[in-house]
Amino acid sequence: ILTSANYPNNIVIGTSTTEFESDLIFTSVTTPSRIINDVVEHNGMLIAVGDTIIMSLDDGDTWVQVHNINSNPKVTFELKSVTHATLTGFTGFVAVGSGQILDATSGITTVVDSNSVFVSTNGYAWTKINPFSYNAFNSVTSDGTNLVAVGDNNSIYYSLNGSYWIGITETSVLGTNGATNSVSLLSV
Repeated sequence: ILTSANYPNNIVIGTSTTEFESDLIFTSVTTPSRIINDVVEHNGMLIAVGDTIIMSLDDGDTWVQVHNINSNPKVTFELKSVTHATLTGFTGFVAVGSGQILDATSGITTVVDSNSVFVSTNGYAWTKINPFSYNAFNSVTSDGTNLVAVGDNNSIYYSLNGSYWIGITETSVLGTNGATNSVSLLSV
């Protein structure tokens, strides 16, 4: 992460300043993360995401890890985007990206690619939402009413609260019935 007092929002993600105007002065800041893909600011709190979730309360001068998203050595996660949203059913941060899940439906446990979503109402405590798509998410934003996440294979999902997501371009499973061996689907 690079910081500059004379650059908009003071934060630049990257390792080179060659693409910026020559009159800008940058300072390189050490973070507890190897990969940083996005950063958002809300009320003086900076949240950055990548291979972990980190926070700064001093304009990006110092960073601390607030959530280790890769605590299970059998699967990996990488967050690609983070936003802050104020919705009717949720106010807080939402981070999205790619992940993996352990799937044993075939009788043999395999690692399967999936999306990843983490939510936090305060920036300190984060909750992982169970994966609901095999497509990684690349970006998330909010219009004040909905959260919208877009990802691989043109997948688009929306949410009113960050925890329950509805597929716009994928079929959503509404429920299953083991007695009748049926699946209720909603194609939107």
